[in-house]
Amino acid sequence: MAKGTLKNVKKALKGFFRHPEEASLEVLLRDYRSLEDEEKAQFFEELSRYGLSYEEWQEKVRSFLEPVPQGDWRERLRHLRGELVTPRERFFKSFASVKGGLKFLLDLRADLRRLGRRMRGFDWHEIDQDIVFLLDMWFVEGFLYLSEIGLDTPYRQISFLKEHDMVHPMTTVEDMARRLGKDRLCYALYHVLMPEEPIVFIEVALTEGIVSSIKEIMEPPPERQRPNTAIFYSINNTQQGLAGLGLGKVLIGKVVEEIRRKYPNIKNFATLSPIPGLWRRYFEPLLRGEGGFKMTREGLLRLFPEEAREAILSRYRSLGGKREDFAEALHELLSSPDWIEEPVYVRHLAEPLRKAVYFYLTEEKDPRGRPLDPVANFHLENGATVSPEHVRFLGNPYDYGVRNSLSFMVNYIYHLHWLEQIKETLPSLWGKIKGVFPS
Repeated sequence: MAKGTLKNVKKALKGFFRHPEEASLEVLLRDYRSLEDEEKAQFFEELSRYGLSYEEWQEKVRSFLEPVPQGDWRERLRHLRGELVTPRERFFKSFASVKGGLKFLLDLRADLRRLGRRMRGFDWHEIDQDIVFLLDMWFVEGFLYLSEIGLDTPYRQISFLKEHDMVHPMTTVEDMARRLGKDRLCYALYHVLMPEEPIVFIEVALTEGIVSSIKEIMEPPPERQRPNTAIFYSINNTQQGLAGLGLGKVLIGKVVEEIRRKYPNIKNFATLSPIPGLWRRYFEPLLRGEGGFKMTREGLLRLFPEEAREAILSRYRSLGGKREDFAEALHELLSSPDWIEEPVYVRHLAEPLRKAVYFYLTEEKDPRGRPLDPVANFHLENGATVSPEHVRFLGNPYDYGVRNSLSFMVNYIYHLHWLEQIKETLPSLWGKIKGVFPS
């Protein structure tokens, strides 16, 4: 990359604040994406200078509180509102009128959230709040629309979904076509300024009862199936710059309504959800004796009855294992996905690991008291429930599922009274849903 690119970006930024012109924004749109991460961090540091300092904020509020004639206070308030809009906010708002501007802001925020956490001594939250304030306005009534993706959808749209399914990756367009076949649905949420790229999409399987394995979904459905359940098995946010705005909840709410309208025989709504990083972020550190969790290594090992320990160790040693300690042997055999091919392992690992996974989903919390597992946090916060019997061992027996989550998946259950609760307890969100998706 040419060394002058960062210089051009900074020059365009400063130029915009001196004389707001579309030409400066077009330079930023063209050159920003060429920056390396280190250079993007420098750009964010430059951007942070165009906010409002505490001293400036104090001065503006102080002037507002000065006595004024009774009839003039509204004019003073209008003036204060204008004064509290920072140059950076005006800068971000200007992208609404530039082709590709919204996509640029989404990518910018995704970079900010990714890099800001690594930048020592740099508070990225103020810049993030400026962007979120605008996105909250732009991603509401009249700007969003729902579209069902089917086999007759243009190839470009289907290809985009194939490339952005991070839950169950697809290798071919044929894979995607199978997910749009009999008793399979896909819905996407779009923004009017980005009609070629969905901002979030969901894949649904219509099944007879709640399925326990992703293989039941990936394989063709039974010929004489009588579907009564909608399974949400893949939800993907394609724009990381929209993280935290709650659009997944909006999508689920509307899709439930749409399915109930088109398929009156569907009475149950549930997910078949992944547990990302279950091995690497949880079980592996536990078996190594690393702290930071409510569960301890000793607590995990106590879940294994003596009979199970002996059977697992016996099979482990017969296959050439050298570890004498059960925790070390367990760590070694679970580190490879090959364990799923051994019936003895499968039989004796199932129940102890299921109990541990349920504990992880419901009891392990982050510093803010939310479920440590991000998918559990999303669905439980949205009103779904989870129970031990819906924690599915061998739910994803494919290689990537065994490596990532020891084959576990989980059904989160959405009860039919959920939408009514949304209407009553989250009126602002329901207003957003009704405005975005007029009936």
